[in-house]
Amino acid sequence: ELNLALKRQYSLLTSLLDWTRLQSKNFQLNLETFLLKTLLNEVIETLIFMAKQKEIELINKIPDEFAVSADKSMLKLVLNNLISNGIKFTNRIGMIEISANKQNGIVSIKVTDNGIGIAEEYLGHIFAQDIRYTTDGTEKESGSGLGLILCKEIVEKHSGAIEVESKAGKGTTFTIKLPL
Repeated sequence: ELNLALKRQYSLLTSLLDWTRLQSKNFQLNLETFLLKTLLNEVIETLIFMAKQKEIELINKIPDEFAVSADKSMLKLVLNNLISNGIKFTNRIGMIEISANKQNGIVSIKVTDNGIGIAEEYLGHIFAQDIRYTTDGTEKESGSGLGLILCKEIVEKHSGAIEVESKAGKGTTFTIKLPL
């Protein structure tokens, strides 16, 4: 129980530090071009143990040569948050699929799970800074309620957008849209 409590505190502190760094007037994105599949594999490596504990399959459908231009560490943080949430809100023996495409000058990265979904009345609140929205996961995992706010701010710093589609009981898809 102490270990779990410490992990929660560490997660909250890390989110707060990242958010504070984003708020700094001196913050600048470090844009570089890199292979998205490679970055995603690094994220999956850090989350695979958590996924295996719930028998959740993480599926990387990013094409091998799919390159993006972004702040690598910031995009890694966004993907980590979205996939972690997918694990948190997916029942045992589930799946999370990450895919991407390019169209009309926009890169779209989708993180789709077959989890418990988000009730329609809460969809409008999940990115709101003035309303702290958080709920326990399928196995009572908790969060700070800051992860999605942080994701939104990072994506917006890239002049992009983040969208969510979800149906209660059917799963959730987060789409990150970044300019090429």
